[in-house]
Order: sequence, then structure tokens, then C-alpha cells
Amino acid sequence: MLHSLRPDQGKLLEISRRTNTSGFYPFTLHPEDDVQIHSRLFCPALGIAEDPVTGTAGGPVGEYIVRFGLLPGAGETGLKVFSVCQGEAIGRAGILQVAACVKSGTVSEVSIAGRAVIAFKTEISL
Repeated sequence: MLHSLRPDQGKLLEISRRTNTSGFYPFTLHPEDDVQIHSRLFCPALGIAEDPVTGTAGGPVGEYIVRFGLLPGAGETGLKVFSVCQGEAIGRAGILQVAACVKSGTVSEVSIAGRAVIAFKTEISL
């Protein structure tokens, strides 16, 4: 269902302006899989129809998962690591590792890691 979303970019832009937000981050949970979270990011207010992979959304989703206990053991004290896959729907999938340090059910620190590839390279002379 996540990959079949075809958002109306104009409506999302209208909502962004009305709510002073820049993006929409729908995700699905897959607790039994190696990759527990699949996501998409739509940011028409920033001129980005869909971002293939972004840590600025992947990091906060780790805190959200812990805060609301959305995956087994998410709120337990210790280091919780989640895998997030984004970009599948547009053929540019990437995986982030989101690590959340949890103390007494609260996230004290979040970090993200992943690998990147060069999508294009250019040189500008002024």
C-alpha cells in the first residue's frame, strides 16, 4: 500500500502552507523483517516531489517508534537499532540504520548511518 501512494502534490503544498510544514513522511512497520520500517518522503514545499532517502526524516522516526512503542522492545532501556528503507517506490531505494539510545522509556540520543552513492557530479565556474 505504501508504494501505491500517488499524492496530489498541489494539495500537499496547500497543506504545507496552511500548517507551516515542509514534508510528509508516511511509513509502514515490518517488525519481523530485517528492514523494520519502509517509508517515503514528499516535500513539495521545498520543491521536492519525493526524496529517495533522507536522514532528516529517518532520525526522528527512530524517536517516534520508541516514544509510541511501535516495535517490540522499542521503549526498553538500551540501544535500539532500526533499519529504514526509503526510495523503493521511485527505483532509488536506500537503507538507513537508525540508532536510538533509550533510558527509562525516553530517547536521549539518536544517530543515523548509511552508505551513499554519487548520483551526478558537476563543476560550476563563476
